[in-house]
Amino acid sequence: MDASQPPPPLDSEEVCTHCAWVPYAIVALPVLPVLLLILHGPLLRLFGFYIRSLNGDKREILFRVSSEEALRANQSKTPTPQPTTIVGFFHPYCNAGGGGERVLWAAIHANQLHSPHILNVVYTGDQATKSTILSNVQTRFDIHLNPSLVQFIHLQKRHLVSSSAWPRFTLLGQSLGSIFLALEAFGMLVPDIYIDSMGYAFTVLLAKKVFGIPTAAYAGSGIDVVVANSSWTAGHLNSLWRGRQEGGAAAPKFDGGLAAAIKWISGRQKKGDIEVLFPPCAVKKLAEKVSIGKKRDDAILYIAQFRPEKNHILVLQAFEKFLKSAPEELKNTKLVLVDKNVVFVTNAPWGDVIGWLGKASVGVNAMWNEHFGIGVVEYQAAGLIGVVHDSGGPKLDIVVEVDGLRTGYHATTAEEFAQGFKEALSLSDEDTVAMRERARKSSLRFSEEIFEDQWNSVMDTLLGLLEGKKRK
Repeated sequence: MDASQPPPPLDSEEVCTHCAWVPYAIVALPVLPVLLLILHGPLLRLFGFYIRSLNGDKREILFRVSSEEALRANQSKTPTPQPTTIVGFFHPYCNAGGGGERVLWAAIHANQLHSPHILNVVYTGDQATKSTILSNVQTRFDIHLNPSLVQFIHLQKRHLVSSSAWPRFTLLGQSLGSIFLALEAFGMLVPDIYIDSMGYAFTVLLAKKVFGIPTAAYAGSGIDVVVANSSWTAGHLNSLWRGRQEGGAAAPKFDGGLAAAIKWISGRQKKGDIEVLFPPCAVKKLAEKVSIGKKRDDAILYIAQFRPEKNHILVLQAFEKFLKSAPEELKNTKLVLVDKNVVFVTNAPWGDVIGWLGKASVGVNAMWNEHFGIGVVEYQAAGLIGVVHDSGGPKLDIVVEVDGLRTGYHATTAEEFAQGFKEALSLSDEDTVAMRERARKSSLRFSEEIFEDQWNSVMDTLLGLLEGKKRK
């Protein structure tokens, strides 16, 4: 046939043959969503089976390494029980020194004491060695861990959850990136129980739907155990999920004492079906090492990572205003963190932190809607008078009244912070000691012991779910 000539038209029978599938497709369209709904579970589990196949014998290797490390550490060379359950913690930045990391290591420490049959595995993008990471944990948080019951899975794609990787649509990009990072993690090891300890909710959904394992997280829905680190967080989650804000109400008064602390927490522990588990703070250790009654320096202390949301600029602005308006006897006040009055202390080990907590008079927190605020609790335990942002956990949970009297000051603007500094530093010696004592009493609610008890309850729930799954 000449290429310049058009092809002959299709006859009617040929047209019917080519279009014979169309009526069936039209009929099938309404059924397709239902079909996908029915099949999506098996398809996801099939995908999960494939991912598990990539693990190879990694599970047995980890158990063997753990047993060998325990045997080497045991001077008597007596056999030690081998772990039987793997709990995976997704924490890409585990070697950082913030409050989230304190929670991670305190949770693992509680697991080691309460459930020695658990091998705790941390999925991290940090490439530091195990000994370096655990040494940092001891130095920064004074938490001593059994190395044989902690193992690390080192991830190579952590940049996918970095904000710098997503200059536009940052939150969406980080959420998508966390899915790919979790796939890398699960490709190396699927745990028996999965815990997201950094707030990557999509990874929990992946673990739940693809592998069907018990899951827990500080935030997310469709999860076996949801744990919030403050009343504000729990209220915010309920507001998002159910259209009600339970955490925005005024915090109840706290009357002091350990028994009252437990009662206070139990009364605030649930918001809907969300557990409120306050982060652990070394309040007893601080109380033992730091005296409330002694005279202190006129110093304002800010313990915080250097990140934009910590709002150091607001603190500097407030401090400048304070110096301009302060009486002569307060002109030499130091800000420990514009000029010669500012001291920067970076990457401070725990011993240095205790030193500053024992010398300073005022502790400041300027982050808007901080979920909790471990540093603020440390201020209180050490007897510092807090001047904190009038929002989030510091407002609702921490700097609250004790015995009907204040334990610190709330502020929003630079002027309000400056006024708070002035009032806190101008109290009489008697009023200063009284407020320090109330602040320390308030901090008892957030002790490591109370966190440990509540964390053990969370783990018992997850282990019960795992046992029930095995029996099916």
